[in-house]
Amino acid sequence: MERVFIVVAKRNRQPPDRIQRVFFLAWMHNEGCPDRWKLLSKPHQRELLYRPEVLTLIPRSTEPREWETSFGWVDRESDRLALFERICAAADSPPTQLLGDGPEREQTRGLIALLAEGAGYIEGQVFDS
Repeated sequence: MERVFIVVAKRNRQPPDRIQRVFFLAWMHNEGCPDRWKLLSKPHQRELLYRPEVLTLIPRSTEPREWETSFGWVDRESDRLALFERICAAADSPPTQLLGDGPEREQTRGLIALLAEGAGYIEGQVFDS
């Protein structure tokens, strides 16, 4: 059975902790769902994506799209290197070690390499091995 979640249909001033709690439950219950990466949108919109509790979820993911989405948003932040380092610290390992191998992960690996250097992604840039 596929599960999805909607935090709010219209703005109703949900407290950040409630949104984070609902996101966490939805994230865990949608493991293996190919569209789970879409759940990252609400925490990102509400500036919750970079909380330690949320940061630890991304490195545990086996889905490149979830990594790419998260790191894509990190790339747009002015303090991207510091945020990238926080994700690495939350992971307890270099992201490239956790990501795994495979051609479907090359774009994510390239983005990780750019962030590690403090460089920014150029729209349309493609990474391959």
